[in-house]
Amino acid sequence: MTRSALALSAVVLARTLPWSLLSTPIGVLADRSALRSLLVAANITRSVVMAALAVVFVSGLLPLLAIVVAAAVVGVCEVYYDIAAQTALPRLVASDELEKANSGQTMIAETLHGMAGPALGGLVAGIGPGLALAGAAGCYLGAGLLGLRLPRLSPERTTNGTMRTEFLSGIRAVWSEPLLRVFLVMTGFGAVSFAGWQAMLSLFALGGGPVHLNSFEFGLVYTIGSLGGVLAAAAMPIVSDRVSRTTLVFTARFLAAGSLALPFFLPSFLGCAVAVTGYSMAVIIWNVVTVSYRQRRLPPAVLGRANASYRTVAWGLLPLGPVVAGLVSQGTGPAVALLSMSGVSALALFFLPAVHRRRVMLDAQQPRTT
Repeated sequence: MTRSALALSAVVLARTLPWSLLSTPIGVLADRSALRSLLVAANITRSVVMAALAVVFVSGLLPLLAIVVAAAVVGVCEVYYDIAAQTALPRLVASDELEKANSGQTMIAETLHGMAGPALGGLVAGIGPGLALAGAAGCYLGAGLLGLRLPRLSPERTTNGTMRTEFLSGIRAVWSEPLLRVFLVMTGFGAVSFAGWQAMLSLFALGGGPVHLNSFEFGLVYTIGSLGGVLAAAAMPIVSDRVSRTTLVFTARFLAAGSLALPFFLPSFLGCAVAVTGYSMAVIIWNVVTVSYRQRRLPPAVLGRANASYRTVAWGLLPLGPVVAGLVSQGTGPAVALLSMSGVSALALFFLPAVHRRRVMLDAQQPRTT
């Protein structure tokens, strides 16, 4: 439709801004609502929006404003769905099965969203954008209908305070728990560093950058990286039975910082591919351990708000990464900017002693080795 970078940015902003603006109230609503209803409604709404776009596109009257509005609605639904899904999981599986359940969900997401989805989407869009939109509508509809097979998942409590009071109580629940407080800060460093690193990697690897990759090779870097994430998610149920969670947290943080530094020292397709693979594995390990701990540690009645607070930090800080990396790149180039983002990621390592001091708490419910 357009080659305007401003138009593209408007769509991306509409798609992601709900995470920064709405995750707080949506977290409160997740604790007040029947979770199955939220999951089903979010997917059905996304299906309707994508179907409407397909119809308007086929009619030849699709304005850019309609795409921006649709992206915003889809973004709001994503916030509802992701927070509700993460809140529902500990009510669907036993406590000692959380690592396995989170690993399974992550593996499916990485396989379909990170690997098969982009390739299939590109293929279908090549046949016709209207078909791609209709296909997305069908996928969301199927997900919504599958959600009807879940139990109702009624709210854990019957009384509601004000939105502000409810959210603050969720924040206090997170901040008063020592390990969750540390994990929240470390998550912030991780979000900033990877957002900035990704922004610089395209300048570093594509076209006139030091690595000189073409667009196919650059896409292959992320496909290989997603495969690493799939393998990590597949291995986590076995690994988490045999390796302490404290060790896994240490491994994830060192692997993340080291992976982001690798292209600076190995500026090649191999260096970039191994870096994305290593970071994908680190994120999977980190998420499975810390999300499972949060789901197990917090009362179900505040879990929606707690999940929202984490997402607010992670997504709310994302714009800071590209800004910092861009300023560094202006003076020193994208290679040094990549290395600086590895340095930001490494700041999380200073909090590892706090994790080690509370290792008994983290490993308290370690599953039995089989």
